Amino acid sequence: MCQECWAGDGREVVGRVPLCGLGDRTGVRTQAVECFDVCEGDSVTVVRPSPQGRRAGGRPGWLRETHDPDVLDAVASWLEAGGPGVADMPDLVALHSFTPPRRVRVVHEE
Repeated sequence: MCQECWAGDGREVVGRVPLCGLGDRTGVRTQAVECFDVCEGDSVTVVRPSPQGRRAGGRPGWLRETHDPDVLDAVASWLEAGGPGVADMPDLVALHSFTPPRRVRVVHEE
């Protein structure tokens, strides 16, 4: 997840604050990164598949605008159910999904 960034007009700080407890809540490892360079006004979270999910063909899920508590709950539920490759992405989470440019995927998905 984005460590922290300036979004929009530069007056509002967004970032990992709403997501920082997600790892403790779900038991998954979280990792902050400096910048994905695809935020376009909001922080970005990448949900990587577990080894089991990767073996099942799961691919990382790229999300933005995940600060709403309902969206966070949906992300947490998805992770608790196994995440990419193991559990289907909830519809609410899918609304926040996007595909970044290939140059970004190559650097951050490996």
